[in-house]
Amino acid sequence: MPNTEPTDNGPTNNGGPTNNGGPTNNGPTDHGPTDNIGGDATSHDDRLTKRSEWSNWTVLAMLVLCFFALYYVSPKLEEIFKPKIAAEGLAKLDLQPLIGDQPAVVFGDLTGRVVVLNFWGTWCPPCRVEFPHMVALRERFLDQAAFRMLSVSCGPPNDPEDFDTLRRDTDRFLQQSGVDMPIYADLEGASRRGVKEAVGFKGYPTTVIIGRQGKIRGTWSGFAPGDEADMQSLVAKLLAEG
Repeated sequence: MPNTEPTDNGPTNNGGPTNNGGPTNNGPTDHGPTDNIGGDATSHDDRLTKRSEWSNWTVLAMLVLCFFALYYVSPKLEEIFKPKIAAEGLAKLDLQPLIGDQPAVVFGDLTGRVVVLNFWGTWCPPCRVEFPHMVALRERFLDQAAFRMLSVSCGPPNDPEDFDTLRRDTDRFLQQSGVDMPIYADLEGASRRGVKEAVGFKGYPTTVIIGRQGKIRGTWSGFAPGDEADMQSLVAKLLAEG
């Protein structure tokens, strides 16, 4: 399912203000032989002390900046990367059976169900990585009557979807994966357009979870490790709501 944002490294300290000898006395001076060892040592110690103090203040300032960055930026990052939540329904859902003898599905068939709607393709590397997790998710809730998994195999974005080609490629992939489950097609793209209108459709895989009231409760675009756990948690929560 990474952005690079400008970072503020805070004020930098290049050694702190230096002491070039401190205030000078322009009164009469004795230019005779003097022993300056003690005075030079004291001046050097003062410079080290002040430099150390400035370094400590710089470290403290950086820690404060880091704290505020974590406090204010972290929630924004969480908002960006967490599954998108929306109180929207699909304007259109029209799926045809591709693999299996199940009937076609329209949105009205899903009333009272918790639905995982997953668009993927055999040609899509992230989809192939995600697929076993979607199979496991289906098996996890298969015994619950209110649960429905709609797995929709799609062709490459820039190619016309031919039903026979799509079925052949999908069936071959299922056999290679050792999976036997119903698969649907969205040949006219109506279902994908419905998702796009409701919450956006950025690419494959795209997963939408719909609650019992027909509202979209979560979406995932792409796949990253851990997404499957988030999906499972949301499905369990929605089923428990009754």
